[in-house]
Amino acid sequence: SKMEELHRQGYSDLRPDTISYSSVINAWAKNRENGAAQRAETILNHMLKLHNGGREDCSPNTVVFNTVIDAWAKSRDKNAYDRA
Repeated sequence: SKMEELHRQGYSDLRPDTISYSSVINAWAKNRENGAAQRAETILNHMLKLHNGGREDCSPNTVVFNTVIDAWAKSRDKNAYDRA
């Protein structure tokens, strides 16, 4: 993400965390575009990878998981209900 890139370039105050990732996931969950739910899930999986790698500030919470489930439930993508 752009925030991650800027953080790597030395902008220490732009390190993404649970709140920033959650905001992006929420935006994708509200989007009716094809692939939006998949984008939300991809970000969730990225958060899990970061958290499992030691980034405690990227811990997905119940709200994040529920938002991704909701994104799939409202998605028009093929197999969306199975994903939810």
